[in-house]
Amino acid sequence: MAWRVIVRVSYFNDQGSALRNNGVVPILQAMGLQNTATGTWEASHSSEQVVAQQMTQLFSAFANPQQVQGVAANAALKHVWFYVDRVDPGGQDDDSA
Repeated sequence: MAWRVIVRVSYFNDQGSALRNNGVVPILQAMGLQNTATGTWEASHSSEQVVAQQMTQLFSAFANPQQVQGVAANAALKHVWFYVDRVDPGGQDDDSA
């Protein structure tokens, strides 16, 4: 089963975008998400297992941003939202449930 995943995130005090570029972007890319023109990251083909594993890594980075190399001592998560839903094999929304 495939899942559509959309993520939007912002930070306080992410100097030089170190948290975004060194901590979060690699995880989003590993999930198969691509940056959109609207500032969100999106994919419509992620497996349940990949989504669960990568979300765990994301929340770890959000909970302790200073674990990421080069991140300012006062960098912090400002907001994050996730949208996850199931899509059928043809890529359409599955509203049958």
